[in-house]
Amino acid sequence: MFSEYSLSAVGCVRTESQSEDLNSESVVIEDIVSFGQWDEILNGYTAIIHLAARAHVLSESSNSAIEEFRKVNRDATLRLAKSASTVGLKRFIYVSSIGVLGRSASM
Repeated sequence: MFSEYSLSAVGCVRTESQSEDLNSESVVIEDIVSFGQWDEILNGYTAIIHLAARAHVLSESSNSAIEEFRKVNRDATLRLAKSASTVGLKRFIYVSSIGVLGRSASM
């Protein structure tokens, strides 16, 4: 899609095998929480579309599930947004989902 309009894109993926499905350049970021080199990746671009999130926390049995949820959905997103601002991106598009609240048994 981007190539139709002479736009370039970089996809950030968790594993090398995921990059095979992209028709663009990609960067492997195994752990968005601890990743700290956003400035280098974002420099030279004008926009970011941020889709990464942790969902389904309510179904996990971990005692720290809510903390892990916050590390990804709040902290990592904030760090990414700050880097976007630092390098002068014109647009930060954040896509989220009500799905993080879980499913309801009845409607």
